[in-house]
Amino acid sequence: RATSIDGRIYVTNSSGMSGTYLALAKDIYIELNEAYPLEMKGLHDIYLPELHTGRPINIDYVDDRI
Repeated sequence: RATSIDGRIYVTNSSGMSGTYLALAKDIYIELNEAYPLEMKGLHDIYLPELHTGRPINIDYVDDRI
């Protein structure tokens, strides 16, 4: 399932710029693709700070989440 009951979507491979695209988009189209395994859920964190202060993101270990 690509979406959760509460409306969250889970990105697959191309998450790097997804937050920026969504923030700047006039319209958003979501492709639901069931070819990816459910284990990819939670693989990515997308972080968009309001201001780019240069402060580090608090991720120290591979299993840390934002």
